[in-house]
Amino acid sequence: MRAFGRWLMLALCLFGLTAGGYHAYLGSHPKKVLVILDTSYPMGAVWEQVPAVLASLAGSRYAVFALASDKGRIHGWQASLELGRAVPYAPRNLKDLRQQLQFPELTEASEIYLITNAPPKEISTSTGWKIIHLEQTH
Repeated sequence: MRAFGRWLMLALCLFGLTAGGYHAYLGSHPKKVLVILDTSYPMGAVWEQVPAVLASLAGSRYAVFALASDKGRIHGWQASLELGRAVPYAPRNLKDLRQQLQFPELTEASEIYLITNAPPKEISTSTGWKIIHLEQTH
């Protein structure tokens, strides 16, 4: 029984050290998540859902976030997603969006999300981005 107790203490200590080391590593090497927000006129119908979606994404641990719209960069890497003064204001053009956007976060990100209410035919699925499709509630 005494050998089991020693083994158990050793196992728990090793587990604690491993978990602590992994936590420290992830804290100093966070995942980089870029969120691209469709700010076209049609998004006005679902715009009230956007803050909740951003808050949901920002709840991820060990991550830093950058926010951009289809028109340009909103903010760079930081611990939270801040919508700022972004509003839906122009026609939608999501075709070749990757080529339109030119900022370093696009290449640095390990995950990219596109938040839109565009029909699937307007969104290029070859980008490898994760699409968050917002539906209008009645």
